[in-house]
Amino acid sequence: MFKIDGTDFKIDTKKSRVKLRVAKDGSAKIDADIYGDKTQYEKVTENEDSPWSWTLYPPHFYLHDYPAKIGKVEGKATAKISIDDLDENEAAIYLIEHNDIDDVIVTIADGGLTAKGTVFLSGRPHSFSIKFVKP
Repeated sequence: MFKIDGTDFKIDTKKSRVKLRVAKDGSAKIDADIYGDKTQYEKVTENEDSPWSWTLYPPHFYLHDYPAKIGKVEGKATAKISIDDLDENEAAIYLIEHNDIDDVIVTIADGGLTAKGTVFLSGRPHSFSIKFVKP
């Protein structure tokens, strides 16, 4: 599931990836690229009146080398992303351009990822949520 304002773009599980790296000192970093599914995207945008007709391709959520906190269960971690973090950390939703995200909670568990927060498209806030289960 890759939803923006209730529209589900689904997920291209072949292109998407999630990696949690834990250092010897206990610090952790998340690398994730979650891509919307092209076939579902075409269904969503086939009507000219679609609120997504201005886009050219499915959305892409990413975090690169993003700091995370390790949970008590091995392989589980969380990250909180605020708009203030974006100057120093790489995280966004790419849809025509790199769009800022805010008030996001990311959880990594069992090789998958969940995320929920706000994305700013053309300067306006939109809710988004992602649930990626490792294939």
